Amino acid sequence: MQIYNIELGDKEKYNLIHFPGGELHIRLNETVMSEIEKSESVVVTARVTNSDKLIETLLLCDAVRQDANRSVSLILPYLPYGRADRRFSPGDCFGVATFARLINSANVTPVTLDAHSAQGLQHFDRIQDLPSSTFIERAVNDFGSNSANDVTLLFPDKGARQRYDAVSNRYKHVLHCSKERNLLTGKLKGFKVPERGEFQTKKVLIVDDICDGGGTFNGIADSLKEFELNLALYVTHGIFSKGYAELDKRFEKIYTTDSFTKEFGTSEKAASTNLTVYPTHEYFLQNLPELQKI
Repeated sequence: MQIYNIELGDKEKYNLIHFPGGELHIRLNETVMSEIEKSESVVVTARVTNSDKLIETLLLCDAVRQDANRSVSLILPYLPYGRADRRFSPGDCFGVATFARLINSANVTPVTLDAHSAQGLQHFDRIQDLPSSTFIERAVNDFGSNSANDVTLLFPDKGARQRYDAVSNRYKHVLHCSKERNLLTGKLKGFKVPERGEFQTKKVLIVDDICDGGGTFNGIADSLKEFELNLALYVTHGIFSKGYAELDKRFEKIYTTDSFTKEFGTSEKAASTNLTVYPTHEYFLQNLPELQKI
């Protein structure tokens, strides 16, 4: 099967036009149109980090289809609105349900990685959520110098541990913390780490799906400080909205993927020297639903 790949923001493949009224418009280059005509399927990869990119994604999916019978897969490495899987208080919008309706209307097959909420996925007509076990295993092997038994996997809460059952069951040393969060503000109200005697290894890898500001992980690290452990952090989706300075003080290594962005480090948030970023593109291509049918 011949598959054509195009990524959101690729200025060499399409023009993004801004009209005076605020509307966006996409026009594919002629060479791109020619290649698409030869292809049985098109794969659009989109890192959607704001509302303009969401509209651009929908327009790009429409532009590449042209033929109503052409299959279009939409790779969303980080699932937007994935954390908004309910109405947290009266008057709230339902983020993931609204986003899902937009994606459903585009008539594409969305593929994402390590979605935050299984409940949120239920709002999509069809979606494939790929596990992050491959990347977690790479992080464990790197931090443990290829000796997984030298590493304890520590999850921020019981829910995270259950979400990664398929991974944690492969390892000898697995623990989890407990935490309480204010649903209205999103702030932690408190958490508890395992007792010192429960840690059977010196190296501890904290594992979770998302790092936004990093408060949870910094708090856990501070609570473990007196244990004199060697700490590392793995998160599938590295947003790092508050930079790396505080994380670098606490973690010897930080592992993530390029699901949220390929641009790590800006003048305001200097890149971490402890950071390892795993590319995801090939992993997605190897697991596309279209390829599984061949």
